[in-house]
Amino acid sequence: MKKKHQVTRQEVSRRLVSDQYFESGHWILTIWQSILAVLAWLVVILPFVWLALPFVMPEWAVHLNFRTYFEELFTFKFLHWFLLIAVGLVTIFSVSLTIRNNHRFKHLISKEVLHDETRLVVRRRVLGDFYDERFGVQEFRESVRFYSIKAVQNLEVSTVKDLYQKYEVAL
Repeated sequence: MKKKHQVTRQEVSRRLVSDQYFESGHWILTIWQSILAVLAWLVVILPFVWLALPFVMPEWAVHLNFRTYFEELFTFKFLHWFLLIAVGLVTIFSVSLTIRNNHRFKHLISKEVLHDETRLVVRRRVLGDFYDERFGVQEFRESVRFYSIKAVQNLEVSTVKDLYQKYEVAL
């Protein structure tokens, strides 16, 4: 009989990856890494804000002597429309595939019979009889906590396949 093994925190730490950022007692590290993460996101976002500033707030651009040229405006409008159309197409595509998948699941996959019911009943009966003969009655097998079989009771690789062929319910 197998005893339950209780896992300790140290064993979990040893087996799995742990991160000091989320552990208690490392608050300086947590603050430092949080500040670095915010600064990194600012470095990513700031150029976009800087380029969009003359178009979103033109009075600030005049106050800061920020010049805008026709090419910049044209490129910005082109990107605006391109990204808007791309998001729209991706949304339409995703929603249509989701609807199609749900329809297929509801009307085709869940209603299609994937096995022969009569063959399944025969297979269960054949295997049940074989197991009862070889290992004892099912109620007994399910009621005992420990069951040991003899070497002669081991199954060959093709035992189940041979049984199905014998009773003409092949795979």
